[in-house]
Amino acid sequence: MGVIWLVVFGAGSVAACLAGSYWAGAFFAVLAVCGICLAASAGRYEITSLRVIHRTVYGHFEIAWRDVQSVEIGAQGALVLNGANKRFVIAPMAALSGADKDKAARLLVGIIETLEVPVTRNARADFRLHRNART
Repeated sequence: MGVIWLVVFGAGSVAACLAGSYWAGAFFAVLAVCGICLAASAGRYEITSLRVIHRTVYGHFEIAWRDVQSVEIGAQGALVLNGANKRFVIAPMAALSGADKDKAARLLVGIIETLEVPVTRNARADFRLHRNART
C-alpha cells in the first residue's frame, strides 16, 4: 500500500510541478512521503506459541503470550494485544502476505482462545500503534 502511495502521489507531485501548480505539487509530495512511512512500517511478523514479534525498519517489537491481559479486534480486523504496560498490534489478516498466512491465522485464533482473556471489538483498534513493546 505504501509503495502505491509513493508511486501515485510522487507522479502527481511531479506532474503538478511541471504544470506550474506548485502548491498541489507540494501537497502530493507530502502524501508521497506518507507512502514511504507506510512502506517502512510494513515489516515481518513472527508468530510462535511463546510470543509475537514484528520486525520493521523502525525497530523490533514483541509481546509474550503470558503478558497479554486483553485483546481488541478492530473493525478492519487488526488485533491489539494489551499487556500491563504494553500494547502490540497485529495488522489485519487481509493486509498480511506469505506462504504461512493461513497457518498463522489458525495459530493466532487457537492461542487467543486458550488465553482466557477478555476479547472485545473496538473500531479504534485499527488505528493503534505498538507501545512499550520495542526490544
